[in-house]
Amino acid sequence: MAEEISEQQIKAVLEKAHSHTPTHDDFLAAIENPLQGTLSPWETWAVLCFLRHERRQSWLGHIVQTRLSGSATKIATLGPFGYPEGVATEGEVPDEPGWHYMFHGRGCCFIHRDGTNLDVDFADDGTTAEIDPFFFTRFLTTTTNPSWSEIQLRHGPPLENAWHFELLHLNEAKLVAGKWRFYLTEEGRRLAWRLEPIADEIHRLASMEDECGRRKLCWLLILLNDLVSAAKMAENIHPEVFSMVQAAAEEQIQERQHSIRKKLSLHDRKNFKSSLEALALLGREYVQPEVARILLKKPVGPEHHSALAILASWDDSACVPMMMVILRRIAPSSGRWGAVLRRLLPMSANAVRSRNGLVVGICRWILAKLSPLTISPQQLKLLRQVLASDYSASDAKAGFLLYLLAPAAGFKKIQMKLRSRIPLTRMDAAVILGLLGNDESIAVLIDLAQAEPENGGYESACMLSLSNHPRAKAAWANWQRRNDGYDEPDAHEVEYAGRKLKTWRMDDLLRANMPSLMKGTYSGIVREYGPLLLKWNPEQVPGPPDH
Repeated sequence: MAEEISEQQIKAVLEKAHSHTPTHDDFLAAIENPLQGTLSPWETWAVLCFLRHERRQSWLGHIVQTRLSGSATKIATLGPFGYPEGVATEGEVPDEPGWHYMFHGRGCCFIHRDGTNLDVDFADDGTTAEIDPFFFTRFLTTTTNPSWSEIQLRHGPPLENAWHFELLHLNEAKLVAGKWRFYLTEEGRRLAWRLEPIADEIHRLASMEDECGRRKLCWLLILLNDLVSAAKMAENIHPEVFSMVQAAAEEQIQERQHSIRKKLSLHDRKNFKSSLEALALLGREYVQPEVARILLKKPVGPEHHSALAILASWDDSACVPMMMVILRRIAPSSGRWGAVLRRLLPMSANAVRSRNGLVVGICRWILAKLSPLTISPQQLKLLRQVLASDYSASDAKAGFLLYLLAPAAGFKKIQMKLRSRIPLTRMDAAVILGLLGNDESIAVLIDLAQAEPENGGYESACMLSLSNHPRAKAAWANWQRRNDGYDEPDAHEVEYAGRKLKTWRMDDLLRANMPSLMKGTYSGIVREYGPLLLKWNPEQVPGPPDH
């Protein structure tokens, strides 16, 4: 439980910050007796962020009810059947320039023209205090005007959700509550409200360049027990102060490391990812042994993908030998021996899916670090052998990587996946052929699109619509003439609570949205795999979609 902080204490701190330049004794006193010493600084900034976000969500709920004629209770309990009558499901927010609204599920999303994304799912009673972790991360990564507190929680991929770790102790301390969505308790709200004036002053001082301002900023950070941030500020203040703060910060980092490792040692899969990411934020030296341990262990699970994402973020080619060892260890055995092993040691569907995605991800990372001039014959042989196996939903991407090393074998694999039973694999295969963009690839797409809309034909046709190739444009025009209306979903009218609404089957929606899904898939694959094509086959330059 967090200690109670009085208004008088806050007032005294702020008055001193405004009228007094902190001395050596002030820094020493703050280190020995911080204003807030129960929570870690990461937890303190999280609580402050949640208070600010609670207000934003309250504002959104107020706008929905007063300007969009919506009932948060009806939306929460009835979903689309509870949306306000006579109001479009999306449009411009009345009297709020730059904001666009969109009702979805049991909530509403506001998107600003600057990219800021504020999304809320209403609680059953219509309140807006519950914060969705996914929505909050999206706000953190899109807001263009973050506070100091939000900057401390905002990190680039793959660590954008590292702040989830703070919820563990905050829940234990009864400062937040809830399961999937969480909310501030009265105690948590009261603590954040007390500390907010100091956080606001820190935010103001952070924009100042003079030494006095930096001294005050450093002192206030220490009072809030953020010794790590204070050490960064103290470097240019005074050698003795810097030495003192740096030593305290190092001690805080060590305490943090031990706290995180305790959570990791519990083998709690639910919180493993956030714990690993929180450890990675402390620095590579703290998380690298853990990443190597995870990648080498069997069976493969979701934690392996988290570890691979962290390793990939280091962008260090020195890790290639270790990754080759891991690849040999986890890649499926081929041939008769592999078939025998699969019978004797069957894996669950989830384990196979995780293993397949991890193997393809590691191969992609290795090829990003090597080149035709630096890859050894042994590495080339292993990668070709590994990528020739079947990776189910990930097999089209495996085929692309194999194409870089063995074009004929890779192209054959990609072509086969155009008729996969897995829709996502069919989309990947069509997009990869579009990425290759040569005459042979376009010919394959045209042949399948002409044959049948189902089982890969529609995905191939949609890829032709995105291509700049002259033959692709003509083939797409022909396909539209032959299949006029194919992408128009059949609506079914239902009546509920006195209202008639249209509904669609999932297959119909998938068909109608296929062009936009293909375009999104194309953008993602170009971003992730396009650079590899330039490196390994420089004569084939991936181009953007036509529109």
